[in-house]
Amino acid sequence: MDDSFLALLECMQMLFLRRLLGLHSRSMRAVLFTETGIVPIRYHDVILVLQYLQHLLSILPTVFEDACLLKKPSCVGDISLVLSLLMPCRAEESIPDLIAEAEVEVYCARTVQREVDKSEKDT
Repeated sequence: MDDSFLALLECMQMLFLRRLLGLHSRSMRAVLFTETGIVPIRYHDVILVLQYLQHLLSILPTVFEDACLLKKPSCVGDISLVLSLLMPCRAEESIPDLIAEAEVEVYCARTVQREVDKSEKDT
């Protein structure tokens, strides 16, 4: 994932949600997601990739293990890197476990709620 493209997508998502809710451009970001129930695009992309990987695992059950054994740049390695950046405390777990437990969605919800909780602004 290229952060510059992701930043542009996140900016567009925020702009759209702020207009949808009629909020000021300096409104708190996390509220946009708690009020709409929409997943931040950063996490949504990871969820889509994990769903695709789950599909691959259903067709070729050893694809994850084989890719890890190669120790070469791969889609699986990229997914592991993104997961370690988004969810550092869960990076040691395997991707199939994260898919099964829907951990990305849970971690996303916790992260958004933590942003709301630590804010000093009244919402």
